[in-house]
Amino acid sequence: EGEVAVELLDEAGTVVRRFSTCSDGSDKLTGRPGLNRVWWDLRYATSEDLPDEAGGASPFGAAKIAPLASPGTYTVRLTARRESRTASLEVLMDPRSKASQADLDAQLALQLRIRDKYEETRDRVMQMRAIKTQVDEWKKRSGEDAAEEIGEAASRIRDRLSDAENEIVPFRSAGPQPRGIPVGLYAKLKELMGIVAGADWPPTAASYELLDDLSARLQTQFDTLQDVVGSDLPAFTTLLEKSGVPTISTD
Repeated sequence: EGEVAVELLDEAGTVVRRFSTCSDGSDKLTGRPGLNRVWWDLRYATSEDLPDEAGGASPFGAAKIAPLASPGTYTVRLTARRESRTASLEVLMDPRSKASQADLDAQLALQLRIRDKYEETRDRVMQMRAIKTQVDEWKKRSGEDAAEEIGEAASRIRDRLSDAENEIVPFRSAGPQPRGIPVGLYAKLKELMGIVAGADWPPTAASYELLDDLSARLQTQFDTLQDVVGSDLPAFTTLLEKSGVPTISTD
């Protein structure tokens, strides 16, 4: 009865993967009585992707953003009926690998940085899309007297956000053509993850430099979003208030 969960924790006590009767997909437990087996593929939880693939896919990118755990000691925690039990789990180095523990620790650290930037990028794109949807809706609700002025302001906001989003997730890569052509910043993060986690080796200097470059280019688009939120939207909200239309949310 109630939730049953199995969690994997690293040496710092951070949960890296969680299986539960309340989860979906491959992380869902059945919770049936008797002997059960939980299979962990040694990966951290998979990051949620954008709800569409336009500009987000690349033949060279990681299939999913799920960092591969490095060898070391982990804790397994089983929780059921509000009671928990723990046990130790040792992830061993592949005996065929020539990489050192330090190499794989560095690889994991960079994978986690890429994952964090990937998730931030996804959230910013979703915020852009939410604002554009709301702007369009409030534009439709505006009265005839203010329709032209509100329409111009709405178009300015939409154009700025669409240009920023197109740098991150190119609209032109949707359709029957090979995915990833052209490749936007969002897909390049997937490509970088695929390269970093592609084998047992330490990250190259070029991988660190590319992440810094992608982060800087993404920040330019994030700055546009923040400028729209801080400047364009307040002015747009004022126009909406004058016409009696409810204000807009930026979440």
